[in-house]
Amino acid sequence: MKDKSYYFNIFGMDIPTMDIIVATALKSGGDYCDLYFENTVYFNLMLKDGAVTSGGCHTDYGVGIRVLKGEKTGYAYSETTTLADILAAAKAASAIALGASSSLPYCSSADSHHDLYPDITPWRQADAGAVLNFLQALEKSVLSKDRRIVKVMARVSDSESDVMMYNSMHEARFDTRPMGSVTVTAVFQQGDRSETATASRSFRKGFEMLDPQLVPEELDTYAAAVKRKGVKRLDGKLYVDLLLNEPVTAEEHWYPWDLSFARYGMLYKGAPYVVKQLKAALRAKGIAVRDSQVILARVPHHLRCLYVGRRQIDTIIQRMWKNSSNTQSTALLYTIGHHATPKQHPVTAGVEVLRTFLRDSLQCTSPQLTIHDGCGLCTHNRLSPQALTTLLRYGYQDEHIRASLMRNLAIAGTDGTLMRELTSPLTRGKVFAKTGTLSHPYGISTLAGFCTSPDGHTLTFAIMASDMSVLDARVLQRKLCETMMKPTSTKNKKGAKR
Repeated sequence: MKDKSYYFNIFGMDIPTMDIIVATALKSGGDYCDLYFENTVYFNLMLKDGAVTSGGCHTDYGVGIRVLKGEKTGYAYSETTTLADILAAAKAASAIALGASSSLPYCSSADSHHDLYPDITPWRQADAGAVLNFLQALEKSVLSKDRRIVKVMARVSDSESDVMMYNSMHEARFDTRPMGSVTVTAVFQQGDRSETATASRSFRKGFEMLDPQLVPEELDTYAAAVKRKGVKRLDGKLYVDLLLNEPVTAEEHWYPWDLSFARYGMLYKGAPYVVKQLKAALRAKGIAVRDSQVILARVPHHLRCLYVGRRQIDTIIQRMWKNSSNTQSTALLYTIGHHATPKQHPVTAGVEVLRTFLRDSLQCTSPQLTIHDGCGLCTHNRLSPQALTTLLRYGYQDEHIRASLMRNLAIAGTDGTLMRELTSPLTRGKVFAKTGTLSHPYGISTLAGFCTSPDGHTLTFAIMASDMSVLDARVLQRKLCETMMKPTSTKNKKGAKR
């Protein structure tokens, strides 16, 4: 968190000077005045076919002044923060609010602190070489997804805004707002047919959004809860009681480009990472803690609880199904395994729970069915369309599971991984399903879920395609879903359709 002196230095201001500006704006009879100072730095870098094709940066800087008089509002601005120019803008805003002018006049050009968007590595401190390395790795990853991708364009755009606000009630507000965006465009080519797809994600984060070691937002909540109890420093030990001390790593048969380890929660990244981020969160809230005070150990039973953080399982399931998150699936497998057999490794215990459920609850006993991991990235996993539809029918028969399925599965042409799939009038909003994709050289793509037949019956379906490119598999899935939902018309002996 930046001190308010940082903002005073950026804009060359202090409280007495801002009081002079406000007084000038209200001198002719305004009711209220506020000042809005902003310093925003923009940067972008674009990579195309492995080479940097564009990049640049620019800055927006200045102050806006608003004056209210009854129902009238006057606004003026200055692109410099010299006192003479700001006072001229204040007089102009006052004149507009009092009705002395109907147009914006020409202005010169050239103690409560909110930390709503804390960034660990400000964009202004980011090394352009590190951004370029990220873009090159991203391009390589996208090219590996499908053999038909012939061109990739990747871009990082960022901005960081310093904001200071002050009003005639002598209230001051300060904040720094980061914004980072990653955009990827891929061109697919098959014969004479060419298609382009674009995806973009934006976050209120600094450069750490490109770093696998993202700081979980929840840590700020925990640290704030400790601070609210009046804790300024820790005198005793800080116990960090973890189920997993080692970070989750890829299994031997996983295809690494199908899984982003950066998306794992902090508890799956190993004890050193958790300890590092916990200390940083406490210190950011002004709570003193020494490195020597932190120990990895079971929490003593006699300690008093200050704060409990909970997460609804629906949040996990929605990301797992609707967004097809492999990391959420793996995390849930760890949780199930630890709950079932706390003394056994959670992966081993979790897989055994799934195998038992498949055999005993679903009566799927074929020796060809194999569950090897929880996120479906291993080619050793062996399930059949019949096993998947049996599982879906089992869930549909239970009203609570059915409600969760319909709430959390992706909806055709609407959201999740099906937002841009199955978009025809026949299927949009009418197919609830989970996608599954493994981008190894031969391609595996699945779609399983529910749809409604023309006669109003709910159908359970599972489509599994292997040794086929993902694009071809999705075309097949679309055609099969449209066939299941397309009304059929036959003629009776009199020639009438029914």
